[in-house]
Amino acid sequence: MIAKLILPVAGCVTGLMVFAVAGRQYTATDDAWCARATAQVAQALQPYGLRAQPRAAVRGAFETAITLAPGACVSALLLAEGRETIEQFEISDGRGRLLSDPGSRMGGDMAALRGWCSVEGEVVHARGRLRGAGRLLRFEGVVPRSAWPLAEVMPEAGLHPWLDDRLVLSAPGAVNAVVLDVGEAVALVPPEAATVDALGALTLDDPRAVRWASVGLSDPSVAAEPLANPASPRQARAAAVGAPGAVVAVFDPGALAQRCLNVSLRAAWGRGETVVRLALSTWQMAARGNVDGAVRDTVCVDEGPVAYVVVGAGPRRVGLSWQGEGAQTRAPSTWRSDPAQHPGWAPLEAQCRAGRGGCEGLAVLRAAGARGGPRALGEVYAAACAAGRGEGCHLAAIEGADGPAAGALVARGCALGYAPACAASARWSRLGERNQPVDYALAGQRYEAACRLGDTGACARRDTMRLLDL
Repeated sequence: MIAKLILPVAGCVTGLMVFAVAGRQYTATDDAWCARATAQVAQALQPYGLRAQPRAAVRGAFETAITLAPGACVSALLLAEGRETIEQFEISDGRGRLLSDPGSRMGGDMAALRGWCSVEGEVVHARGRLRGAGRLLRFEGVVPRSAWPLAEVMPEAGLHPWLDDRLVLSAPGAVNAVVLDVGEAVALVPPEAATVDALGALTLDDPRAVRWASVGLSDPSVAAEPLANPASPRQARAAAVGAPGAVVAVFDPGALAQRCLNVSLRAAWGRGETVVRLALSTWQMAARGNVDGAVRDTVCVDEGPVAYVVVGAGPRRVGLSWQGEGAQTRAPSTWRSDPAQHPGWAPLEAQCRAGRGGCEGLAVLRAAGARGGPRALGEVYAAACAAGRGEGCHLAAIEGADGPAAGALVARGCALGYAPACAASARWSRLGERNQPVDYALAGQRYEAACRLGDTGACARRDTMRLLDL
């Protein structure tokens, strides 16, 4: 990777020291060695359109303005002199907003690399602070779009592509990227039986009728044979996840001859938007947060196919990139979706019965009309309630008969800290629904409990009851 390529020039500042990675020692060098090392770095960056600029001597706190043309990128390397250290180094815009990835330092605190790409052209500022003196080396130019982690951007959201020196400027074929219009197409990486089946299980639709993009590694020796995707008006809505959202990608590392894939989803994320990671073989879902605009995760062969779903209104576009880790013999996943029964039923039912979650997932599959589910789930939910899961109590009450038993179930669910159970108990007591006795005092208490558990609608109803003196 580029960090490894540039590391040898860390000793070219004064002609006195060089940091050696293998032995972690300082070794004497000379100007001729520095010139050769710099030439090697320039040669490594040349295929990406970046050219070396004149070196600048810097000391203490410094700031350098860099004018980038539309589509141009800069890779800036700050080198500390001798045994001095770097305290800060970043690329920011004219208003001081941080643009560059925090990045990594090389050779202890002797060298730091930062990068940025500009879509429309702009003046950026390289700012830094050293203990002592150093040199700033810049490589600038128009990088081919195929080498960007994001080939397109959302100007209205202020999203810029990032020149990720640890991924993009590495060996050709090591990093792969695609930009997706959320909900319009899904990246199947690669399109194999397992990933296609996964798409059908997530959308509860015929995967051949959902728009998807055929994506594999750029190395043709390991890329799967692309499959044709028929034109279709149907979008990749994640019907089986339980919240409005869209399937963005499905990964099968083994089909790409990789033990694991390091995945990144970059976008202009808004408030309330979440990326859900779903392992198809166990139907385990987990939310993934973003750091500096990127959601990063790792998918390995022992998990089978893994999907990513954007829940919420979502950004209009997502830049998806991935990198293999640990080459192995190509071995596509053997996981398949049973045509007679949705693959989520069995693992979710087992989790729900054991009180380990999954009950809400079962309700989602039932509501979405997933194929092959059990005729009744009341007994499963009751087992979860007995195991101390409040959602099991709530769902058992909804599934069961009206009357005192239903009231007792939502009361227990509320006592276990499940807000929807508190809200249901309050509503039934306030309106006399499900054959419950009308009890305003109890309704107010249950709305209060639901409010404390984060149900803002319950807070509003509690306040309304107080205003009406109920």
